Amino acid sequence: MKPASDCTISLFRPEIVLGLLLVLLFASAAPALIMVQKGNEPTQDHNWPAGSLDVANLKTRLGFWEGPPFGGGQYCFEYRGDTAAFQAALDAFARIKAPKLELSVHEGPRESFILKDPKDPNADARLDWSFTVWNPESWNRLYNKQGNAWNAEDPNFGKPLAAPHMDVWVGGKDGGVDWSKVKVPQNVTVDDDRATSHGYKDGSAIVGDVYDIGTSKPIAGATITIQRNKGQDKKTLKYVYETVLEAKTDDAGHFELKAIPEGTFQVIASASGVASRAVGYEGFGKNTFRKYTVKLSAGASIGGQIKDTDGKPVAGTHVRADAIVGPDGLGYAVPDRPETVTDAEGKFTIDGLPRGHCQLFAYDDHHFLLDGLKVHEVPSTDVALKVTATGSIKVKVVKLDGSPATDAQVSVEREGGPKVGNWGGSANVKPDGTFQFDQVPPAKYLVSINPGLLLQNKDPDAKAIEVKAGKTVEVEFTKK
Repeated sequence: MKPASDCTISLFRPEIVLGLLLVLLFASAAPALIMVQKGNEPTQDHNWPAGSLDVANLKTRLGFWEGPPFGGGQYCFEYRGDTAAFQAALDAFARIKAPKLELSVHEGPRESFILKDPKDPNADARLDWSFTVWNPESWNRLYNKQGNAWNAEDPNFGKPLAAPHMDVWVGGKDGGVDWSKVKVPQNVTVDDDRATSHGYKDGSAIVGDVYDIGTSKPIAGATITIQRNKGQDKKTLKYVYETVLEAKTDDAGHFELKAIPEGTFQVIASASGVASRAVGYEGFGKNTFRKYTVKLSAGASIGGQIKDTDGKPVAGTHVRADAIVGPDGLGYAVPDRPETVTDAEGKFTIDGLPRGHCQLFAYDDHHFLLDGLKVHEVPSTDVALKVTATGSIKVKVVKLDGSPATDAQVSVEREGGPKVGNWGGSANVKPDGTFQFDQVPPAKYLVSINPGLLLQNKDPDAKAIEVKAGKTVEVEFTKK
C-alpha cells in the first residue's frame, strides 16, 4: 500500500469510488473538488507543522494541488531540479518540527498531471520530487470523526495524522536526481519502493505476511491474487477481474510474488473460513516493490428485513454492505462489493463479511432508505430497515428566447440547507434543457440553477417545491 501521504490521487477500487459518489450525491452536500495551482507564487500556512511553509514555497516548485476530492486538506507541492536542488529541499524538509518525517524513493521518470497538456504532447511535464502535508483538522474530520464511517475503506481511516512526506523519482534519463549522491538527514525515515533495492532483478515484486485478526497467528495456505480490472459486465454492471498472478502463504503466513507486469492491479487475500480482503489497488511500473501486512477476519453475515413506512415488506430491493469495518476498528475492503436482493417477505442475508460493523445501502426504482447512515453490527440476523416511496423532480431550463439552455446546471437541496443523511443532488441538463431527478424522498426542497449560491443559501431565484410519493414535480427556469 502506498504511504498515506504519497503525492498521488488515491487509486480506489472502482466499485468503492461508485459507493462514495452515491453517498455524496444522496447523503450530503457536494464535496470539494481538487484545487490546482501552477507556478511558485508564495502560498499560505494551513495549520501545518513549523517549517513546512519554507518547503512549500521553494523556488523549484512547479505548482501544487489540494485534495482529496472528498474533503480537502491534503496539500501536495511538486518540484523539478537537479541533485543539488533536491538536497537543499531535503535539508529544509528535515528542519520541519514534527514527530516523524518520511521520504519515499521511486523509480522514475514521473510526470505531473498539473503540467500535462493534452493539446501539446511535447509539453515538459517532468516531476522530480514532491512534498505532501496535511491540515490536521481536515484529516481528523475525514478519517477520525466519531460517527463518520462513509469512507471506512480508505486506507487512512482510523489512523493518526500522516507525517509530512517527500517523494522523489530517480533514474530518469533527462537529468533530475542522482540518488547515489543524496545525503539523507538522520531524522528522516526512508522507504525505497524500487524492487531492485530489495534484491529483485526481474521486475516488480510483492511480499507480505497474512495473519488472523482475531488470534494474531499466521495463516498458512492463504491465497494472494493479483487481478486486472476488465471493466463492467453489461448485464450485472459489476466490475470483472481476471487473475494475473497468484501465490500461497507458507507455514509462517509469508508470501512472495515476483516478475509482476506493468499495470494497475487489485491485490486480494483469501483463505478458508475468513472474509476475503482487497489489500491494495495500485499501479506497478518496471521496478516497483510493495510490502503488505494482511489481517483477515473470520467470515460472518448480516441479515434482516426491509419494510416501507406503512409496515409492509418490500420485495426486490437491492441491499449492499458499505463502510465495512473489521473487529480492529479499521476499514476492511471486501472484494466484489457484497450485495443481495430481498425476497417476497422483504428478507435479506449478506455473506462474506468480516466480524465488526457496516452500513447498509438499500435501493430500487421506487424507494429511498431512511436512516441510511446507521451502523450495524456484524454478525446480525435481525436488522430492520425502513424505506419510503419516492417521487421525481423534472427541471427545464430555457433561454430568454425560449430555446433550451443546454449549458445549465441544476442543483437540489433539502429545505433548511444540506445535512448529512439528507438527499441532495446536482446535474448538467440534457441537450433539450431538461433533467429529471428520480428516487427523491418526500420532503420540501429548493431547486436552483446557481449551485454555488444554493450551497451558501444565497440564491434569490431558487424555487421551493414539495415532493410527494409517486408524483413528479415540474420546475422551469429562464436563464438570463
